[in-house]
Amino acid sequence: MEANRKVYETILHLLEEKGPCFTTAELAQRLRISKRTLYKMFPTKAEIIDKTLAFFFHDLFKRWHVPKETRQLSSSRLLQIQLSKLPEKYDLDKILNYSQEFERLYPEQWQKLQRFVDELGKMVFDFLVENQNVRLLTVSEQKVLLRTIQLQIRQLLDGAYLKAEGLSFKEALQAFYQLILRGILY
Repeated sequence: MEANRKVYETILHLLEEKGPCFTTAELAQRLRISKRTLYKMFPTKAEIIDKTLAFFFHDLFKRWHVPKETRQLSSSRLLQIQLSKLPEKYDLDKILNYSQEFERLYPEQWQKLQRFVDELGKMVFDFLVENQNVRLLTVSEQKVLLRTIQLQIRQLLDGAYLKAEGLSFKEALQAFYQLILRGILY
């Protein structure tokens, strides 16, 4: 698995630099393998992106688990702990700068990304509503909160928005969660 991790981390670093416009020749060179070997691993560039997304989110989902003993902490402290679990080995903001190119060039992979993001939104939702410091929500409130979280995280994937607002993905996510946890009232 460590060899696969190195392959996917190399792909993620290439995505940071060039977005989806990297060539398979560049990737093979970085991996120090032939293009033929690369095509045995990944028959298409779309599959490279597919499997890299799956790797990234699988890694993130594993890190997101909240141990029962920490659920007694304040919502703000729990949020801080969860955000610190975002992978630091690759710069998500650099990758998100290419979000429009991903959507245009690889629409099927973009849809898969949206599904992963919705799954992440569900995990965030569960994290919030399972916290003992959050009041019991009605079924309607839960449905609206879940959809709000999912849609907002999708919006934060727009690198152009983040860049225009001068925000990093992590900062924007943290601000959003603070608004959910604390609201805007005094």
